[in-house]
Amino acid sequence: MDSKVSKNTFLHKFVKLHLAQCDLAIVNLLQQQLVKTIDLYQQSKNLTLKKEKLTKLIANTTIVRDSSKQQPTEMVYRCAVALPLAHQFKLPPLEIAEELAQLLAIASYESPTVPYLEFTVRVLSPGWIDLALSDRSLAIWLQILVEEIQKGKGRRGDGKTGREGKDEQNLLPLQYVHARCCSLLRLGHQESLIELKEVLFSESSWQIVEPNPIPWLDLQGNFQLTHPSERRLLVQLFIVVDEFARLQQGNWRQLAQNLSEAMLAFTAECRIWGEVKQQKPQLARARLGIIALVQWYLQKLLQEKLSILAIAEL
Repeated sequence: MDSKVSKNTFLHKFVKLHLAQCDLAIVNLLQQQLVKTIDLYQQSKNLTLKKEKLTKLIANTTIVRDSSKQQPTEMVYRCAVALPLAHQFKLPPLEIAEELAQLLAIASYESPTVPYLEFTVRVLSPGWIDLALSDRSLAIWLQILVEEIQKGKGRRGDGKTGREGKDEQNLLPLQYVHARCCSLLRLGHQESLIELKEVLFSESSWQIVEPNPIPWLDLQGNFQLTHPSERRLLVQLFIVVDEFARLQQGNWRQLAQNLSEAMLAFTAECRIWGEVKQQKPQLARARLGIIALVQWYLQKLLQEKLSILAIAEL
């Protein structure tokens, strides 16, 4: 499959999109830009599709996928909107996808005062548009996510602190993973890799005081979290952030389970202590940073969406 994908890659472009700090869901950013781009495409072709229908098409065809088995350094969103558009416009889907990619690149711009995310755009047969987030942009997105949580803009919407319910026993594995996150962060505090605001995790807030910013990049400017398990964990984090931005009810239990399973795989395969702490302390801090983000969002899922206590220790 990998060889087929590489042989059927037709176009590479670079796109820079401004990151609205009020909405950190990348899927929303991409969908908004795709709506504008398809509007331009329709104008150039003298075609018409109702905006409501177009928005629905894009919403149903933009996804984030785990690319760790193909390109370990990439976080990829895939959009297949050219396929239903081909049916609507009676044109080849690959032709539509190539022209949309061209327009995406032309329409993108940057500002010295507004952070932006950079994507590599690839068009693949039969009409997929892949948008791969650059390493630099991954670091920017993660740090802005941290900063927005610090400001309290991501705090729990309904103010609930959770309650014990009949499903609590079934959700105990999720509570365990949350407690595991807290334990690792406390150990990082004790080992002087990070400084926590408070070690009991009694507050629903961002806990890492230092380092600030988190060293997502190494001294050479390369993104540090490149292990396949780190990528899978990042994919699940992206999905959770995107789902919180959607208006419809999500499958919160499944999201929490997927995030928890990715977290357990990450802790099993990616070391923080010992040799890593001694020889690569910045990598250890970056890994603790991603654990802190998982802890915050898992707490949010447990307490706000599943209405159970997010315990800090077992």
